[in-house]
Amino acid sequence: MVVQLPDGALAAAVGVQVYSFICLICSCLMILLVYKHRERDSYVALFSYCTFLGTTGSIAQQLHTIVLWNDVKTEQFYHVRNHVGSPELAIAGPSYGLDLILFYIQFYSYNVEAILTLSWAFSLAFSIFKPSGLNLHQRVGRKISIFAKVVAFLLPAVLISLLQVPAVRASTAAFITLADFNLAASLTLGSITLITILVKYIQTRRRLHRWTVRYPLSTDLNDNSGESGQDSDSVHSIYDGWLVVRFTIALLFIEAFQILAILSEIAQVNNNKEEVLPEKPDLSAGHAVVDFVEYIPGVSTGLLVFLVFGTTQACKRTLYVSIGPKIRPSGEKFHHFTIPRVEF
Repeated sequence: MVVQLPDGALAAAVGVQVYSFICLICSCLMILLVYKHRERDSYVALFSYCTFLGTTGSIAQQLHTIVLWNDVKTEQFYHVRNHVGSPELAIAGPSYGLDLILFYIQFYSYNVEAILTLSWAFSLAFSIFKPSGLNLHQRVGRKISIFAKVVAFLLPAVLISLLQVPAVRASTAAFITLADFNLAASLTLGSITLITILVKYIQTRRRLHRWTVRYPLSTDLNDNSGESGQDSDSVHSIYDGWLVVRFTIALLFIEAFQILAILSEIAQVNNNKEEVLPEKPDLSAGHAVVDFVEYIPGVSTGLLVFLVFGTTQACKRTLYVSIGPKIRPSGEKFHHFTIPRVEF
């Protein structure tokens, strides 16, 4: 099979592909970790599933573009020419046919991640502010958490379906508002909630582990072991005392990604006017390099989730036991290591 991508762009394309596969491997490692820790329905697990889906879609789109560069860009050129003013061009760019399907797969995963972020922020706030009647509220909180997780996967599918309605597509303002509403609302509310959590932390000046002990761990609420941060469950939990800090880093990255997406939409709107469209398809190596670099932010979520949530002591120990060499390090008794079930 002849690769149509210009020779001058092959190095950049291969580099982005390698990076994308690294991110995909990180998603797979996180899925392995949540299964080993029996947390298949936790927020970290759901994030990992979404990053795996989105990164897989991105890799498929990259491969399609590498092999059929000339054909893809020529079809996209005429697609834009024939649909000048279409609001879909603002969010999907010139994507057409298979590329458009792959774009919406990635768009779906980003929206699911945004709702999961908001839901997780509310759940953290619930655990930290410790409402009265805690046992009752914990039961209600678990039900709400399950409902929120289901909504996180269903609502983006509904929104994408609504974007295909002719009445919505007839209005650029309505289309873009609907396309961006979920991401913008989820991240805005999530940020406000997170700020509230951090203010609470600053005011109390307590260690973060003291905060999270009631959230991911099913331990005695009156147990003083949380003071030292060394209770037996937390030592091997997939979560550690820095959960709020780790969550903050993840949220900031997702917000930065959303800002980039908005800037990209503005650029697409400005570039998809008839008076600024080129006379012929741009098949140059420079254009190809820019195209592939734009894939990097989208696939980086898999790497981010692994670096933020997969680097706790328990996770590193689990990875060593699962895929590391079989030689036991000095002082570590991995053959006695068990992974507890953590209710989250």
